[in-house]
Amino acid sequence: TGAATTWGFATVDASVPRSELAVAWHGSFKLKATGALNFGDVVYAGANGEVQKTTVTGRAVGQVIATGGIAAGAFGLVRLF
Repeated sequence: TGAATTWGFATVDASVPRSELAVAWHGSFKLKATGALNFGDVVYAGANGEVQKTTVTGRAVGQVIATGGIAAGAFGLVRLF
């Protein structure tokens, strides 16, 4: 509040932050892998938005569609379920 925009208008925002967060689902996205993954591997959600090959709890979130697989710590294509 009070700060002016580039055009000289005062910025006033009375909106309340939402408690929900939009997430992607159904589609192919470049995601980071925690470990090496092969083409066709089913992946699970990991920490910090990464995907991993195994999990103790949780449910499968996608499948690797990068033809060469994904190296550990690298980004590669994953089709989300």
